[in-house]
Amino acid sequence: MSGVDLNMAQCLRDVGRFGYNEIHNVCSGTVTTVPWGLPEWTGVAFLGLIVVSIVLFYVWLNYPKWLWQRRMKREGRL
Repeated sequence: MSGVDLNMAQCLRDVGRFGYNEIHNVCSGTVTTVPWGLPEWTGVAFLGLIVVSIVLFYVWLNYPKWLWQRRMKREGRL
């Protein structure tokens, strides 16, 4: 790699946004927008699936307790 290539690489700055990345060339002042591809959207979907799984697991663990509390309140014992 020559010195010119190294200097050109220092001109580029990557800025990540949700759904796309912006590549700023600070030497020329241009901005290039690169949309996310399948791997990035797959990662977002996977993280969303993890959140939904945690919420459903919490509900699954606490549902019997909630039924018990509701029954006890209805019977006046709680």
